[in-house]
Amino acid sequence: MAEATRTDSTSEFAEGVSVTQAVKGNGLTLTITVRNASDGILHWGLSQRPGGAWERPPQKYWPQGTTPFDGNAVRTPFAGDGRREVAIHVDSPSP
Repeated sequence: MAEATRTDSTSEFAEGVSVTQAVKGNGLTLTITVRNASDGILHWGLSQRPGGAWERPPQKYWPQGTTPFDGNAVRTPFAGDGRREVAIHVDSPSP
């Protein structure tokens, strides 16, 4: 039986930016969308707690085109034509 995908939420921000959170099984996918044709790069990292220091995410979570920035972050280019997106999938730890 296939795991069902459930979209928890989509948040809209200024300048045509949105973030969609989807849960599938033990995984979480965040899709960041920019609705314009300009080039852009997402600078990101992971934290153990809200407001905590960033850590460089494990390379297995890097979307295509991602490059290390420093010891604490990576940069991922937005892909697409017109509407540009970055999708990051992270597996939740097993209990």
